[in-house]
Amino acid sequence: MQVTDPTSLPVVGNVVRVRNRNWLVSHVARRDGEQTRVEMACIDSDAAGQPLEVFWELEIGSRVIPDEPKLLSGISSLDEPALFGAYLNALRWDCVTSTNPNLLQAPFRAGVNLLPYQLEPLR
Repeated sequence: MQVTDPTSLPVVGNVVRVRNRNWLVSHVARRDGEQTRVEMACIDSDAAGQPLEVFWELEIGSRVIPDEPKLLSGISSLDEPALFGAYLNALRWDCVTSTNPNLLQAPFRAGVNLLPYQLEPLR
């Protein structure tokens, strides 16, 4: 992955690396003689959508990650919605419940026959 010049300013839609996370820039505000305020949303899986607002020039190690369109050049079509939905559900079901305290997942993930006495500790 190439990294741009650390002094370059991001624009809306850029992916940036700030505070050891990847972010999508949603708003950039700059006034003459002042620092650049950048609003962004996290795109890392463990904090997806979490907002952050920083002064770009004051962030240590912040950088813009350039687009790499050549990585997408081999894609000829998108998956069918049903196939992609199945993939997305598989990812959701494989997540650990503790990552989202509002989500309750089934304790039995395998295809087993559940007997009533096995469910007793869950009541």
